[in-house]
Amino acid sequence: MIGQEYWFLLGLAGIVSLFAAVEDWKKTEVANWLTYSFIVIGLAYRAFYSNFVGDWMFFIYGFCGLGLMFLIGCILYYSKSMGGGDAKLLMGFGVILPYSNFVDIFVIGIGFILLLGIVGTIYSLIWSLFIVFNNKNFAKYFKKKLKLIFNKWSLIAVLITSLFVIFIIGSVIGVLFFIGMIVFGVLLSYLLVVDELMIVKVKPDDLIEGDWLYKDIKIGKRVIGKCVHGLSKKDINLLRKAKRNVLIKRGIPFAPVFLISLIVGIMVFFYFL
Repeated sequence: MIGQEYWFLLGLAGIVSLFAAVEDWKKTEVANWLTYSFIVIGLAYRAFYSNFVGDWMFFIYGFCGLGLMFLIGCILYYSKSMGGGDAKLLMGFGVILPYSNFVDIFVIGIGFILLLGIVGTIYSLIWSLFIVFNNKNFAKYFKKKLKLIFNKWSLIAVLITSLFVIFIIGSVIGVLFFIGMIVFGVLLSYLLVVDELMIVKVKPDDLIEGDWLYKDIKIGKRVIGKCVHGLSKKDINLLRKAKRNVLIKRGIPFAPVFLISLIVGIMVFFYFL
């Protein structure tokens, strides 16, 4: 069960996650003041409580949790799997998660990452359906991707491999392998099309700091290149002066996943542990 000392932290996480989710939905970004405040208030509470009860392990666990999520957040951020605001939000969760010992920091921390992954996958698939249904060109793009993936040579390769599996292992496994490869190809085609539909042309006045360029842009002698950190204020001002529309790859608002994962995690703790 979650100790009473964590109730404030979980409540803080719920409030911050709610505000972050609303902000991400409206502005497709999470403000630094919100994420930094989350981290600072969480650590300050742990320090105050540790001093009050005379046990500083409560603070140390939270600080180590922050360190773990900082490392994971950096990996996800620089691999472009997560935006900067989401990575900082993840660090805040590293502070508030309920640890009882050093092993918990790793087990609960990685467990929360896995929970985020599961909830995020379901959330992203549902979100992608809205993108697909609101785009008239999806069917045309999807057919092209299917033809590209399921070309003559790929189908022959899958068929030969399936027959080989049937001969070596058995007919049931071979048939399942063939069906699995077909399903994988269809799913891959779908995801590739959705990824392309996330690329939109944006007017310079509508650009937001941190937007990811789809491709490099040359303005005079200067080249604004694609960067993991996205567009800077200086880049945006330059594009506005040049009045250049740009192709931006929009991400799915991910902050709501933190709120959903927090609720699911609390339910698991209270009702199943």
